[in-house]
Amino acid sequence: MFQKGTLNVLRAAQAENVKRVVISSLSLSTFGFPWEDKTNSDQDWIDVSEIKSPYEKSKLMAERAAWDFWKQQRQESNGKCFELVSVLPVWVLGPILSPTSSSSVVNFSRVFYETVEKVENTGCAICDVRDVALAHIRAAQLGEVVVGKRFLISSTSQLLSTLQWTDILRKAGYKVATVQNKPVSYEKCMIDNEKMKTILKIDPIDVRTTLIDMTESLIKSEIIKVDWS
Repeated sequence: MFQKGTLNVLRAAQAENVKRVVISSLSLSTFGFPWEDKTNSDQDWIDVSEIKSPYEKSKLMAERAAWDFWKQQRQESNGKCFELVSVLPVWVLGPILSPTSSSSVVNFSRVFYETVEKVENTGCAICDVRDVALAHIRAAQLGEVVVGKRFLISSTSQLLSTLQWTDILRKAGYKVATVQNKPVSYEKCMIDNEKMKTILKIDPIDVRTTLIDMTESLIKSEIIKVDWS
């Protein structure tokens, strides 16, 4: 689905002499689960056979097809082709604009549900939706320095465990579900977000702000409640 739609957009962009195209892809185009002890970077491509989710698989195939199309068009037209950039956010959190549900909202909100006794302590990488929006703007507006590049968008270079990010919420005064306190270490698993900071010039919003701002927006939208009784 995404692959066909993406190629149609790119063909139209080429026909209309569009200057630049910015693709919204996924960090899962570069790495998957379970987490490995390595630095994950925008230079990596995950094998499509490792992805189980149809949505994530289609996003990967769409980005692959986009880069292949771009390289082919540049070769066939002696470089006369639109410029291409892709943005690869990790788990996108932060304040919501509408009460419409999404996978990020569902996965985040479950720690506030009274019926949930325990949440598995897994690793995750978080980015703020406002940084993702800014990344798209910078990718569209900056000069040649961004052309032909992929940008991983992550608030930190190190993973957070579920226990760590729920502890941030708990210390901020929110009542959240208990997390299985099994030993989890992701010290050797890193996210290379240097291009985000050095090329796109984005100073990531800190995780605590992201978590609290999202919680408050979900409360305001009545998606979650924090006054369990």
